[in-house]
Amino acid sequence: MWPFKKSADSPELNKDEPELSVLPTDASMLPGFKKDSEGRISVEFTEEEKYEIDKCLKQLSKPGGVYIHPEVYNGMVAHALSDYSQKQFSWVTTMLSAGEEVDKEGAANLAINAIMKAYAIYPLPIFLFHLAEYFELIGKRRAAKEVFRFFLSKETEYVPTPLSEMLLRAELISPAEAIDRARREL
Repeated sequence: MWPFKKSADSPELNKDEPELSVLPTDASMLPGFKKDSEGRISVEFTEEEKYEIDKCLKQLSKPGGVYIHPEVYNGMVAHALSDYSQKQFSWVTTMLSAGEEVDKEGAANLAINAIMKAYAIYPLPIFLFHLAEYFELIGKRRAAKEVFRFFLSKETEYVPTPLSEMLLRAELISPAEAIDRARREL
């Protein structure tokens, strides 16, 4: 099952290719990302990311298995990656506010890679908002502003589905709050 491959027994990654070109680096240069000769991006997950994804997917499993529609599957994987990235971000901000020394950049890079994978799999604009936050955390202000702008452009044209609305309810910040914050940051 890891890394994802197209096969009869595992859902494909989202066929809609999100625009990752706004990011400050080529996605294929990041850990866990690969770009094929046609420019399609595929992702491989770290052990920690796999753990979070498996934990999320086990909530639906039952003896004999259960069919999960590819969109739901991708949404759940993206949600697990988003949750993982937010845990990394939360841990760093908590430790910093407590006056502890932490590897801020290392944890932020874990969060950045996980949230970019989430967006590549299931392109919810809120994931871009999180990405901008992580860039801010490590002082990459110009990159954060670019991604905040990209988030705002994607959010204005985004048409939610019932699944994406469910995923958004699980986020720690609402799209409206994220839009307000992104506008303030620009």
